[in-house]
Amino acid sequence: MPSIIADIGGQTYYAWVTTSFVVSAIIALLFAFLAQRAFAGMGGLPHRTPVPVASLVPLVLATIAISLSAIVPIGWPTLATVGAGLALLVLFVLVERRAHNTILPRITYRRDNALKWGYLTVAALSAGVMVETFIPLFSQQLAGVGPLVGGLLGAVLARLGRGAGAGGRGHRPCLAPARRCRHEQHA
Repeated sequence: MPSIIADIGGQTYYAWVTTSFVVSAIIALLFAFLAQRAFAGMGGLPHRTPVPVASLVPLVLATIAISLSAIVPIGWPTLATVGAGLALLVLFVLVERRAHNTILPRITYRRDNALKWGYLTVAALSAGVMVETFIPLFSQQLAGVGPLVGGLLGAVLARLGRGAGAGGRGHRPCLAPARRCRHEQHA
């Protein structure tokens, strides 16, 4: 039996990808069937809320534009697609503030409400996590380090970042062996 790694560009790899996709689709259909049966006995809503199409269109287009920035040539095309995506996000907020059917709760757009800061915090944290996830790849491609060094760099930066979050309680990250860290904490 040929190895997938040995024949990565040949038929074995594509058969493996196709098989994994088919198995995933079958599992998804199984869960859809189970969900349909589980919710069949429950009463539905007395009225259905219309889909907020006016808000969804700019949001989906913004997602597509920002995603396209990863595959267009680096330079002006990248800046143009990211700029278009950001402009569409602004359009989403403007449409959402005036729409009758919205994606986010209406209270989000009131001036005296703190809910918008919660959404912005989640967005900023999500962006930070995504950057942290790709640090090994960035270090390999931009700095030319090997996969092991890139992975270790990502692990060290992730550990330092998590330790900084606990800094207000008197904890500091310790990169020394565990025996030494415990000794310093008790001293």
